[in-house]
Amino acid sequence: MSGSNYTFVAYTQSPIAESHGPILIGIFISCLLYGASMVQIWNYFSVYKHDRLWMRLYIGLLLIEDTVNTAFAIAWIYNLVITNFGNVEPFGLSNWLLETDPLLGAIISFSCQAFFTWRLHCLVKRWWIPILILIPSLAGTAGGISASIILRIHPDLSDLRKFTPYLYFWLIPTVAADFIITGMMIYFLRQRRTSFARTESILNKIIRLAIQSCLLTTIVTLADIISFVVTPLPIHIAFSYCTPKLYTNSVLSSLNSRPNRRFETNEQWELPSSGQQEISLSELRARGISGNDGFASQNATGTKPGGTEVYIDVSTHIAHDTSSKGKYMQDDDDSLPGTHAQ
Repeated sequence: MSGSNYTFVAYTQSPIAESHGPILIGIFISCLLYGASMVQIWNYFSVYKHDRLWMRLYIGLLLIEDTVNTAFAIAWIYNLVITNFGNVEPFGLSNWLLETDPLLGAIISFSCQAFFTWRLHCLVKRWWIPILILIPSLAGTAGGISASIILRIHPDLSDLRKFTPYLYFWLIPTVAADFIITGMMIYFLRQRRTSFARTESILNKIIRLAIQSCLLTTIVTLADIISFVVTPLPIHIAFSYCTPKLYTNSVLSSLNSRPNRRFETNEQWELPSSGQQEISLSELRARGISGNDGFASQNATGTKPGGTEVYIDVSTHIAHDTSSKGKYMQDDDDSLPGTHAQ
């Protein structure tokens, strides 16, 4: 029996595992979030067909921005691990695909923060609130644009410290705008609390939604800043690719949380109009209606002396709104979930 020779090869850790492994995972998560936003966009256009045209165009714009950002992220990582397989040098350099990340991230975050600013303005109608929010939001957008420009001028990723002021200028104002939006929404909604259980339930729902909308984006953005500060590796790019998807999903979840009239064509939403009818006591007796049938027993009296019948006017007053038939969410205030359901 002949012997066999075995050759053992020692495998060392990949030189890009620490730096780009987390980025690859972040892009995977970003793609999952993109899929979630696609489901929400499909639901929005399927259900809320009576929203204003500008709102539907706005959602279409978010769809385009999100799609471009996801496509560029996939193309960038594909270029590194497939096209340049075995070549380590491109991993330390930026290219135009990576340079678009701060730009698109800043644009998407501004688009979503502008939406929440508009909703807050519809809620309280105070001119200074949009200014207070849009100043840091615009500053963050300018910081994202400047970060893209610096990446273009200095594509070397081995020294990230030269990007420090631009990244701070991009992310810190963005987090500040999120905090202001959340704080303002909670404060003014709590001021509108009443003793009515249904109104309280609606306000609590909006408050929870406001917190959830900005909580994840704030946490991930802070993680982006912290990872940039504590490590020289470009791990923060993983969080940078996830943040725009979280912003888009926060807007879509707030819009899709509203009550809808999806089945309006199959159901009668309009209640009967108010009206009056006269019913005599003799007719009530002929119908067999007694006090146990919803009328007080003392109402079932006989006729007046002389044969004159006593008539009872039964008025039905049902409040209903016919002006909103055939349309949905036409008022700005109705963008708040559940506020039009009264």
